[in-house]
Amino acid sequence: MERSDDHTRGLCGREQAQTDVSSWRQKYDAAAAAAEAEEAEDMSSKRRKQMLTARMSEYEAQLASAVAKTAALEKIKNQLQLDSESLVAQLDKVDIHSLHTCKANSNSFRKTSSSNFV
Repeated sequence: MERSDDHTRGLCGREQAQTDVSSWRQKYDAAAAAAEAEEAEDMSSKRRKQMLTARMSEYEAQLASAVAKTAALEKIKNQLQLDSESLVAQLDKVDIHSLHTCKANSNSFRKTSSSNFV
């Protein structure tokens, strides 16, 4: 009977050891899976940061280009404004000259007309 008890205890001990091994294996597998997931998340996070940094650099370059184009357009606008003001001044001179010429012609026409009728 003693042998049977030893045998039963041996089986119980082996079952307990197998249960312990199984439990430790599950804990190890869970820890390994968690570490693997964390590593994948870190890599994903790093990749996202790299992508965002690249995108930000691209946007900064586009912004710098737009600022340069705006400055060039502002320079052109200022030059066109100066040219426009110059043309308006010239047109005013032509209008004044034309007005004087018309008055002179009108006066000379009146003198000529009135002398013909006298």
